[in-house]
Amino acid sequence: MKKLLGIILILVLSLSLAACGKEIGKTEDAPPTGPSVSAKSEPALAEDDAPLTREDPAETDPSAGAPASSDGTAADVSTMTEAMNKNNMTAEQLAQLEADAAANGYTYEWADDGSLIIHQGDMTILLEGGWPGNDYTKLVPAPSGVRVVTTTEEDGTFTAIVTWDSHDDAVSYAKNLKAKGFDKDVTEMDMNGMFVFQGNNGKNMVTIMQGSGDLDAIGIGPIE
Repeated sequence: MKKLLGIILILVLSLSLAACGKEIGKTEDAPPTGPSVSAKSEPALAEDDAPLTREDPAETDPSAGAPASSDGTAADVSTMTEAMNKNNMTAEQLAQLEADAAANGYTYEWADDGSLIIHQGDMTILLEGGWPGNDYTKLVPAPSGVRVVTTTEEDGTFTAIVTWDSHDDAVSYAKNLKAKGFDKDVTEMDMNGMFVFQGNNGKNMVTIMQGSGDLDAIGIGPIE
């Protein structure tokens, strides 16, 4: 699974960089700004006389689950799924995807909404956005405040790689799961901005991870 997810991330980055390169190629160097320097200049300061400067590192919010953009908002992981939607890809990017699939030994198809579905061996990964409907997700209540990046079905288990809108959304979902019967053999940890939950209803088990990095997860599967 990690290998296939790595392939997806590398492909997304390469497609994104290719698109950025085209935009960069259109820009022109801006003319120099600021006061002009005349031929006669003031004598340079000696090394010992040079003014001291200090650069403080940018402040970061330790509770943030994703890097912040220049306007202070959390980085939107949804751009990855949007970039890999057939409706948003150029002919050149589609050709690159076909070449990448041949080189890395996977096949792919498109969902009705243009989402990319990748197959490798017994593994299936769907790049999407909303909470999917399948035989696994119908066993649990749908979470709120969550954005699905990829879903995987392998060896009888379902895993959704997600981003949560907030820490509280993950905690609330765990409470909802327990209220719906997933209250057996519960393991729960809420510490230093990280939340982990695992519980079962006697037949199936649900696992939640939040705060472990830019990408978190929800797992559903039978009790082993």
